[in-house]
Amino acid sequence: AGECEDCREKAGHVASDDRSRCLPCPGGHFAAPNASACIACEDNGVAAAGSRSGECATCEAGHAPDSEHRSCVICDVGSFAPAAALRCLACGAREVAQRGAAKCMVCEDGSVPSSDRSSCAKCDPGWVPASGECVACGANQVARYGSASCTTCEAGSVPSDDKSTCTPCSLGSFAADGASSCIGCGVGNTSTGGAARCEDCRDRPGHRANAEQSR
Repeated sequence: AGECEDCREKAGHVASDDRSRCLPCPGGHFAAPNASACIACEDNGVAAAGSRSGECATCEAGHAPDSEHRSCVICDVGSFAPAAALRCLACGAREVAQRGAAKCMVCEDGSVPSSDRSSCAKCDPGWVPASGECVACGANQVARYGSASCTTCEAGSVPSDDKSTCTPCSLGSFAADGASSCIGCGVGNTSTGGAARCEDCRDRPGHRANAEQSR
C-alpha cells in the first residue's frame, strides 16, 4: 500500500473532500503550512491559485486587488491607490493622475483636468476654471490664457474679440459701466477715446461735433 501524503506540508494546498489528493487553494485564498483549510484573503490581499507563499500579498502603490483577489491590477488614469489599498479611488474634481499613480495631482490655478483626467490643461482666453471645468466669463469680462479669474472691463472699454483684454472705445463712441460693446455717439455728440459717455455739443454755444464725432 502507498503512503499517505500530508497536504499540510504543501503550502497553498489542502486535502480534497474525499481525501484522495491534495488540491491547490483557489485564487484569493491561501493555506499556510500545516493548515487543513483554505482561508480567504482580506479585502486588500491577493493570492494566485495554489500560491505557495503561505499568505496573501498586498498590492504596491498604484495597484489594487482584482475582483477575485487573484492578482493586482494597475489603476486607470484619473484614479490612484496608496500601497496596500483595497481599491483604486477616483481623483477629486480639480485633480489628475497618470495610469498607476500612487496619488493625484491638483491642477494649478487657471487650469482644469483634461477630458481623460490624465493631465491639466489651461483655459482659453475668455474662460476660467470653476468646479473642475472651464466656464465662460461674463459679457463685459475678460481673461487671459490660463487666468484663474475674470476681469470686468471698466466704463469706456469693452472686451476684445478674443475676450482676452479690455479695449478702449474709439473716438466718437462710448461704453457705459457694464457694457459689452461700444456705441456710436449720436448727431451733435462727441467723445474722446475710452469715453464712458458722449458730450452733447449743443449744450456748448459756439461748438459743434467734428466729422469723427470727437472734439
